[in-house]
Amino acid sequence: MIDLLSMAALFALTGELRLEEARIATIPDGIELEGAPLVGPDGKEWPNVHRVQWSPDGRRVAYVGLKEGRTHAVIGEDVLESYHFLSAPVFSDDGEHVAFRAGNRKSAKQEQWWVLLDGKQTGAEDWIGAVQFRPGTDELCYWTQPGARIGSMGEYTGGDLVLRAGKRKSKKWDDANALMPLHFSADGEVIASPAMRGGKWTALVFDKKGERKPGKQEGLSMLSAVALSPNGKEVALCGADPRGTGSEVPDLPPGMAPPRGMFGMKLIVMHGKEVYGRDELGAGQAVFSPNGKSLAYKLLSNEGMAIAVDGKTALAFQDGFVQTPVWSPDSKRIAYGVNEGGAVDPFWRLSPEGDGAITGGKVRVVQHDPRGKHEERGEEFLEVRDLVWNSDSSKLAYCARTAEGWIVVCGAMHSSVFDEVGTPSFAPDDGKLLFGARVGRELWWKVLELE
Repeated sequence: MIDLLSMAALFALTGELRLEEARIATIPDGIELEGAPLVGPDGKEWPNVHRVQWSPDGRRVAYVGLKEGRTHAVIGEDVLESYHFLSAPVFSDDGEHVAFRAGNRKSAKQEQWWVLLDGKQTGAEDWIGAVQFRPGTDELCYWTQPGARIGSMGEYTGGDLVLRAGKRKSKKWDDANALMPLHFSADGEVIASPAMRGGKWTALVFDKKGERKPGKQEGLSMLSAVALSPNGKEVALCGADPRGTGSEVPDLPPGMAPPRGMFGMKLIVMHGKEVYGRDELGAGQAVFSPNGKSLAYKLLSNEGMAIAVDGKTALAFQDGFVQTPVWSPDSKRIAYGVNEGGAVDPFWRLSPEGDGAITGGKVRVVQHDPRGKHEERGEEFLEVRDLVWNSDSSKLAYCARTAEGWIVVCGAMHSSVFDEVGTPSFAPDDGKLLFGARVGRELWWKVLELE
């Protein structure tokens, strides 16, 4: 997959990457990023907050804005029409295109959905899943569900699911984890996603030649996530093992359906003939190293949580919550946040949504080699996210929340405090850290000079 690091080098060649600070836009009057809390059927309140998204080249912004209780797509300072349902926007790697997932309720049993591409609706669908651009292209990829209707319990019924990748379409599937991000090979040619056909969950692996089988999957009754190797030839499966008990039914925000079939089951990771987590409380969130030779994943035991690599614990078990690991480009180190003192529903600890489900506590970023011979622990923060390595794996940057607001961190270097920050990226010479930032209603592209 083309990441922010390689994109920085690409933009440097084309002269399009913004390397200086600039104010990009101002939030229009009447548009807010936070609204009244959402209330679930059980009366529990959930935050109703929307984040700004900055294009990788630092020249555009887009976000979901609230106006008089309605959600609007906002691109730059242009406020588009409102929708009943609107997901956060995604940019193409070159920053030229931006897409929203948008939907309206037509009746008690029917909805209509579109991809809102650069402010214009694509062809209408009965339902669509999470929208992404295939890496390095302007090709849109997402699941569709022709014939979808709203059931008596608010669930989507009727119609098979079909994955669209530009002009290509997969075969029909009974179900899929359609709201979770798709996984791409390094060159963007191979796509993988959990899906179900004939009552059996498997990994859909889809490329220019069509669908292919991902290999042995014995023992999994439900998939929560998959991992695809950089060359697109190997798949690791994260799902429910019917031999063991585990997850309880979690609390869910309004309108969010849990993965079906996973409650009361232990989550494990399968890669070829290897099974991870079956002898512990579970495993999940597998990530291949960039060279494709190792697999890191979360491991849960009575001792706590840890990151394991190829069946071996990479670091001692932690009392708190451990975030999904991020590999360095040279495949020699991993980094992740460790939260101590926070609260998280047991179900989410090994799930794809887990990193964003924990509340409270203090977090440190840990980085070390998979053999545990070298370890670095960062400062304590209230929250950390968006860990990014530079191209030669010598530096790690991330977003961190303090009591005063959000900052960007790289080693001992801290940016100023902002109301919000976007995912950082390194300039081609590694001498600057580039990121988006919100100051009140002003949206900026910022530069942090590195020592």
